[in-house]
Amino acid sequence: MIDNGCISICDRLSGIYPNAEFVRIPPRAGVAVARNWGAMLGSGVYLAFLDDDDVWPVDYLATMVAHLEATGDGLVAAPNRDLETEEIIAMPIPIPCDSRLKQWRELAYMGSNMVMRADDFWSAGGFPARLVTGEDRALVIRMHLNGVRISRCLDTFVLRNMEPCDRLTSGSNLLMGKLSFLEAFRDEMPRRDRHDDQLSFLIYLSKSWGWPIWLIGVFCVPAAAFRRLLKYLRSGIPKWRITSSTCPTGNRLYK
Repeated sequence: MIDNGCISICDRLSGIYPNAEFVRIPPRAGVAVARNWGAMLGSGVYLAFLDDDDVWPVDYLATMVAHLEATGDGLVAAPNRDLETEEIIAMPIPIPCDSRLKQWRELAYMGSNMVMRADDFWSAGGFPARLVTGEDRALVIRMHLNGVRISRCLDTFVLRNMEPCDRLTSGSNLLMGKLSFLEAFRDEMPRRDRHDDQLSFLIYLSKSWGWPIWLIGVFCVPAAAFRRLLKYLRSGIPKWRITSSTCPTGNRLYK
């Protein structure tokens, strides 16, 4: 466990989990740095990352590794479900390795729902440490550009805590994360996704400054503004919910 919080919890947890290794790194070093640090200390064939506010079902790792061994893929991702409602909130999009990545946004590949081969992880340079947010998406894109086979596994899932709390994705971090991602990938992104990210940056900037700067995006990237409007209108429609009886693993031991 990599601890980069403002208040160290290594001493408290080491007595509860004597078989776990706890490593303290500089506070607020960032998600990418913490994950890369843990990956450097790992010695296994596969890497899996679990955020402190997410939960895996008991057979998650076994199911994901079995998928990698059966397919020979370099990375596999599982669906994301809400921790409280068990509703599917994000479904990873298949990424064929022999075709151009046409969609760069909302790929639904996040730290806690990915298991990958360590060699493929390092061939892509690990998580880009200079990105405040979006490091998950950047890693998957880099691995795809390197020719790594990426797939999804529907036989398990990850439970994500969606309750508001002090997390990395604050307004200011989203603003800086979007800017750094555009700086890193602007020339490689498809035009549609670049315009969508540029509009998102203006929206975050508007919230931060308290001025309707997003109006610039309406005139500069009208198609992206229209897509954003449709997404906003659709968000008011009740989402399809899945009960525990239809969970792929058929158990609720993670509770």
